[in-house]
Amino acid sequence: RIFTHLMIIIEFFMSFICFFFLNLISFLIGFIDGDGSIVLRTDTKAPKISIKCHYTWENNLNYMVENLYKVLQIKNIPKVHFVKQNEKEYAEITIGNQKAIHYLKNFIQDNNLPCLKRKWEMI
Repeated sequence: RIFTHLMIIIEFFMSFICFFFLNLISFLIGFIDGDGSIVLRTDTKAPKISIKCHYTWENNLNYMVENLYKVLQIKNIPKVHFVKQNEKEYAEITIGNQKAIHYLKNFIQDNNLPCLKRKWEMI
């Protein structure tokens, strides 16, 4: 009986974690649409995603990308770096791992999410 209750609790937490991750990925995709860019690298012509926003978003950007990379079991997690533009400071992070990039594009297609096609057709 205790085992049954334990399994119910584990199932609940697993469904919550899955629900949270799916919402986080949806949010990240929308964030890329709003504050990100998708361009081709000059050296390999592979796509890369960059997000640049107010410097106070440093922890949020690191959190989203870190969770994406961890779930996909990708090492070398990128971190935010700071850039100055017009005397303002911005936080910028770049997603260059092709597994992560294609996961995001497939997530859009699999879940029929609205997105800016002009950005995502680069992939």
